[in-house]
Amino acid sequence: MTKLRTAALAAALIAVAGCATTKPSSPADVTTARENAGVANLKQTYSGVVEGTDVNGATLRVYVDINGIDSMDESAEDAMKQQLLARWKRVWAKNNPGKHATLAVELHDFQGKLIFTETTKA
Repeated sequence: MTKLRTAALAAALIAVAGCATTKPSSPADVTTARENAGVANLKQTYSGVVEGTDVNGATLRVYVDINGIDSMDESAEDAMKQQLLARWKRVWAKNNPGKHATLAVELHDFQGKLIFTETTKA
């Protein structure tokens, strides 16, 4: 019985060790992680409005609180949208040197419904 438990424990440890090792990230995964990190502080910058961000290729999805964005005056909302696009363009260009793309910023509500989109060339 002791040998059986020892063998089972050894097998379990080997399985756990196998799960703990991961394949190296692809360059695309590393770039996406850097881009996500570059826009992560938008939640603090626009506290009460921006609830989250998600990078998907050349698109930055920004999840907003509808009540928060509705409480902004129109000029502040427009400025925020332009700042989001400018930030995304800087972050994307920094992490994709020498590349060109049409970048998009999309604002989504908490249910994922698209409420605004704008594009720019990088």
